[in-house]
Amino acid sequence: MELDFTELALLIGTNPLPNYIALKYFTENNKNLKKIWLICSEKNPKINQDSTQEYAESLKEYFSKVNAPLNSTDDLQKLEFSEIIYINDIGSKKTIEEQLKKIAKDSNSRKLHLFFTGGSKAMSAYSYYYLKEKFKNKFSASYLSARDWKIIFDGEENITESIADKIKINFDYLAKMHRFKIAENSENHACISIKSEDFTDIIIKQFIEIIESEKIGEFYSKSGGYNRNIFKPDVKCKIMEQIFKNITKEDSNILKAAADVSAQCLKEEENRLKSTEDKSKFNEKVNIFKKILNYRPNETFMKVMESFPEDCRIYYYDDSKNINFQTEIGYKRYNDIVKFLDGFWFEQYVCKVIENNLKNNFDEILSNQILYRKSDAQSNNFELDIVLLKGCQLIGISCTTAENKHLCKEKGFEIILRTKQIGGAEAKAILITGAEKEIVEKLQAELILESGTVKKNIIVIGKDDWRECALKEKIQEFIN
Repeated sequence: MELDFTELALLIGTNPLPNYIALKYFTENNKNLKKIWLICSEKNPKINQDSTQEYAESLKEYFSKVNAPLNSTDDLQKLEFSEIIYINDIGSKKTIEEQLKKIAKDSNSRKLHLFFTGGSKAMSAYSYYYLKEKFKNKFSASYLSARDWKIIFDGEENITESIADKIKINFDYLAKMHRFKIAENSENHACISIKSEDFTDIIIKQFIEIIESEKIGEFYSKSGGYNRNIFKPDVKCKIMEQIFKNITKEDSNILKAAADVSAQCLKEEENRLKSTEDKSKFNEKVNIFKKILNYRPNETFMKVMESFPEDCRIYYYDDSKNINFQTEIGYKRYNDIVKFLDGFWFEQYVCKVIENNLKNNFDEILSNQILYRKSDAQSNNFELDIVLLKGCQLIGISCTTAENKHLCKEKGFEIILRTKQIGGAEAKAILITGAEKEIVEKLQAELILESGTVKKNIIVIGKDDWRECALKEKIQEFIN
């Protein structure tokens, strides 16, 4: 359909993405468009009304730069952003109409289009009828249908095709537009001891072999597999740091006490210590480390260990093929490796499956994005394991090896919340878990019901679909 309006008015709500889509679409498809009006709410504590000014200013700044002429002879479309209009009471017909007089002035000679997806219902209704009355047959309006990503026009032929893939946005600006910042160390914050990308690929390749050969159960076996209770005990970080600092010493009393079957070293150290508290702390450290030192990893666990760089192996084979704990490893490196084994490997694996099989389906594939509100401290952050951008649609993925329904449900609620906060109501969420099929089905039904998310915007995947082919098919079916 041919677009010929000269001015565009947008209602700015707390989800600015539809307005971004409208601005992108109309500026690219309407050469007659010259002026933009942004209408937002003003902060009013008396009626508990928040301001959407920051969203409006972000859009204005972005599109002013995008459409700014490079030089005087440039043919790029010149857009004029009029002053931002502030509504002090978004529920008051009188207040809204009073502010809209700025737009309606000299309405006889102009063509106006109102995009009313944003803002409150009252704002949409009062703005629509007031501006329609003033501009008469030179007025048109539309909104974005979140169901099928089509711009629906008022009383005219609609855009019949979805524009989700056609309107592009990068994740950096999408986050910024929703008042979030991306931490500078995103993607590089975890497991920094394993620096080489080549080594990470080798480790993930080993996990792929384990998954494809259906031996992941052996890796997580409590008899010889990765046992979180042993490698990541529920104690303060300082205790673990103190243990690893001590065992690297040549005369380590913790190492001697943990390795001494007769417990003679433990008794001697207890006799040396004076207070009951000091004896208790020493015993705690010895017991924690004894479990790590005396643990006997199974063959599958050791295959993973051998794929790590030599200085990052918790256990190693000596010349006689006996398994030994690496006492020189140090707490920082040990902690990074445990983080990797505890679940970071799974995030990397899922990302690798997507990059290997679905790369052409997305405009951006990012991992381990740490975000925080601009108004909050950077420490008050959250992480998105994997971010996919398909046009202007955000798809967030949360990965957990947990089997427990309660833990998986918490992850599910968080990924639904976070994707909506950053990508708006149109965002999708994928939760990949270690749960059984029966739990997965119940979990997905409960998340849809309790979060109010539409069925097409959330999927839960369990360990039965971890294999590359199955996982790829599940994700591809969901995004299409």
